[in-house]
Amino acid sequence: MYNNKKIKKYYKKKIYKTFKLIKSYINSKIQINIKVNIGKEIKIKNQKIENIEFKKDQIININIYKNNKKCNFICNNFKKKTILKFIKYFNNTIDFISKDKYNKLPSNYLFKKKYKKNLGLIFNDHINTNNIINLCKNIELNSLNYNKNILSDGVIFQKYKYYNFIYNNYNLMKYYLTQDYIIINNIFYKKSNNMTYNTKYIHKHKLLDLIHFTHKLPIKTYKGLINKLNPKKIKTKIYSVIFTKEITSEIFYYLYKSIKASNIYNKTSFMLNKLNKKILPKWINIIENPYLYKGIGSKPFDNEGLNTKKYTIIKNGILKTWISNYKWSKKLNIKNTFNSGGIHNWCFIKNKYCNITFKNLIKKIKNGIIINNLLGQGININNGLFSKGASGFLIKNKKIKYPIHEITISGNLIKLFKNIKYMSNDINENSKIRTGSILVSNIQVAGK
Repeated sequence: MYNNKKIKKYYKKKIYKTFKLIKSYINSKIQINIKVNIGKEIKIKNQKIENIEFKKDQIININIYKNNKKCNFICNNFKKKTILKFIKYFNNTIDFISKDKYNKLPSNYLFKKKYKKNLGLIFNDHINTNNIINLCKNIELNSLNYNKNILSDGVIFQKYKYYNFIYNNYNLMKYYLTQDYIIINNIFYKKSNNMTYNTKYIHKHKLLDLIHFTHKLPIKTYKGLINKLNPKKIKTKIYSVIFTKEITSEIFYYLYKSIKASNIYNKTSFMLNKLNKKILPKWINIIENPYLYKGIGSKPFDNEGLNTKKYTIIKNGILKTWISNYKWSKKLNIKNTFNSGGIHNWCFIKNKYCNITFKNLIKKIKNGIIINNLLGQGININNGLFSKGASGFLIKNKKIKYPIHEITISGNLIKLFKNIKYMSNDINENSKIRTGSILVSNIQVAGK
């Protein structure tokens, strides 16, 4: 079991030493960002231990700011020869790096802001290897007991601690620690030529929260698998479509990409002229909440060391902000949303349109389809056009009829967003984008 205090002390010492070494050669603004991942992974298959792996990875990200130029170096060790190699690289390339007046270390005031909230990212809990093995064996055994044609592809347990350190010329070390528990159940059905695969997982910061849901994991994985058996093709036409919560999170991730300040500045987004305009139904309100207790995307500061903040992204369907970091906020002359390194928790405010059960969501359409799997890339952020392979289920007379496959959905994300009619309350807690499933009208589906 790793000692958090000793690890913290060790990396602080290494950061100070590395900073001092670089400073002795380069008189400039320097920022060192270190991410350390320590943990283990255990895989059980057919009631036997297939793999136990202990991991320790570290990424050292060094940024040098000099005369409105920025030089970046990424390595995985603190060896003197590695750091000297970067210093040599800096001296050889700095004259060829283009100037940008916004290539600066964020201000002293922003970096030194204190943060005191408890985000529920780390708990004083522990599970030993034997208990992990027994937990995985029980999940696998319960999954296999549902049907003689069910086979296991393994149950995986992962436990990781993520240490995040940032230090720069302001002589202040910023640090936080996150602990994640993940358990993944993989099964498949094999009979004659019919073979179908399914996987489900749980992701929590607190061990007891993970264990609380493990008894549901076998039945959820099994039901998801059985429902996929003997899929059929459907006719090409326009359908009302329900996207499951996992797929909805993926769809809204493309909204995030389209409103990133960097893409707006470079004019590579279909949302280019949509600020303060209605892009979603008026009942949709989205806030980013990096302070959400136990949230998967919760964090006290971003990759630049600046404190995160809670803010509104969508209000009554209207886009209220671009998503930015220090540099791009300066370039666009907008407020920084402190999203260096990506988004945090996107939360959808409940109302009568997004607080119904998934079963009732199905009853909202007489005939249509459910999509629970998308294939390939097929989404163009420049123009919003999409075309992706998909599979799911046919809905007939407000009930799930049978599984479907080999279909392609296509259209434009702008129209898709505007045609969202309802969102269910089955929140995807395994994602930073915490959506329910959505019902969307008028989706072009290509089948047989």
